[in-house]
Amino acid sequence: MATIIQEQHRGNHDRNQRWARFERADLFARHVEEAIVVYQREETTRLAQEMPPKETTATQDETFTGCLCLVAIEPVSNYILLEHTAEARDHDPWNALMEDALAWLNCKVIQSTRDEAPGLLAYVEHRARGRDPDHDTGRGAACAG
Repeated sequence: MATIIQEQHRGNHDRNQRWARFERADLFARHVEEAIVVYQREETTRLAQEMPPKETTATQDETFTGCLCLVAIEPVSNYILLEHTAEARDHDPWNALMEDALAWLNCKVIQSTRDEAPGLLAYVEHRARGRDPDHDTGRGAACAG
């Protein structure tokens, strides 16, 4: 096994070159992230057109990792329907973000499991035809239309 030995100590005189490399790496990372988002939207749209219509359940919750993030997951496939930052967790953000997330898919959420957070309750009540006693687990499952 060979060892590579630097003949010259670089010191701080190339500091600007190192910062330039970091900036290029950051720019590249942002470009890759944007390309992934575009690919995800294009593929989701393409696959949703081929998917037969489906009624599904959404498991909804909020997370707080530096900021408020609304999350909805389809529990059978573990597909993330929604993962989006929001300013609030009341009915309006949930409704707007879920409608936008579901617009890409050929599915309809007919049931939601969630905790008893007021914003989630208001979102489901807004869409609900009424509580479904067969699916109400006491943790707030409700049938939504």
